[in-house]
Amino acid sequence: MIPNIPFFHHSIIPFDVYGELHPSGVKSKSALWDRMLYFAVGLCVLGGLARKFKIKSTKFRLEDQVSLKKNSITVDAVIFDLDGTLIDSAPIYYGLIDVIFNRLNIPPVPRSVLLEAMQNGDFEWDLVLPDDMLHHKESLVEQARRMIDELAPSMFHDQVKLIPGTAAALNAFAAGGLRLAMVTSIPREYLDIKFVPLVAEGLETLFEIVITADDVQNKKPHAEPLVLCSDKLGLAPENCVYVGDTRVDIKAGKAAGMQTAAVLTGFDDYDVLEREKPDVIIDKVADLTVAH
Repeated sequence: MIPNIPFFHHSIIPFDVYGELHPSGVKSKSALWDRMLYFAVGLCVLGGLARKFKIKSTKFRLEDQVSLKKNSITVDAVIFDLDGTLIDSAPIYYGLIDVIFNRLNIPPVPRSVLLEAMQNGDFEWDLVLPDDMLHHKESLVEQARRMIDELAPSMFHDQVKLIPGTAAALNAFAAGGLRLAMVTSIPREYLDIKFVPLVAEGLETLFEIVITADDVQNKKPHAEPLVLCSDKLGLAPENCVYVGDTRVDIKAGKAAGMQTAAVLTGFDDYDVLEREKPDVIIDKVADLTVAH
């Protein structure tokens, strides 16, 4: 949220162009020059503050998103990522990592570092382990995997939920004649526990094809999972749009030759996603407009 900056308020420009102080804060040769001066200085003040504090206006972002939404996506199929796109699992992942790090006595690291460690579809332990723990990385990773197997099922079963608006959106896409599929980087053995909120809403049957990490040699950001999905649908990649919440998803969709839609409900933020140049950036799946 941006603070209320009165950059058009009189008190911000108490001098006229000749440097004379005026009690009212506004005195110039004409009303027209007054307005032009205030407008120009206001823009300069706003630009200077934005550069100094690296402010990016939420209003501008929303306008950007509205503009992007007007760019019509016309496809035959919508392919979705799962975590952070359809289900609100990011907080659970962070909670799981916190528990594991605590049990293994790994010092906590910033969320930005964790995102960097996860950006290529696998977890890069070298980025989070201190130097004095790297020599027994393999042992730590094995212990972490056992903890994940122990903790993840109950955490996801009890906590994971659909992102608001997802159920209505998926039903609307299907009713409109769009074919739905899913590509996720998780192993198939974890699919049931993550599908709990989808099953609860009767949505799992809407997906014709579900591709997991077990179905391919190369995970996202490689194109292989998405190309396999479009092949199984019997569609050319350009007739599909891939919807995801991370840079990995957008890179994979582009590599496969698909249109891409980025959502802001998962791990990566607007700035990170914008750098990948998806076709659209939207708040959530429910805001996606697709023509068939």
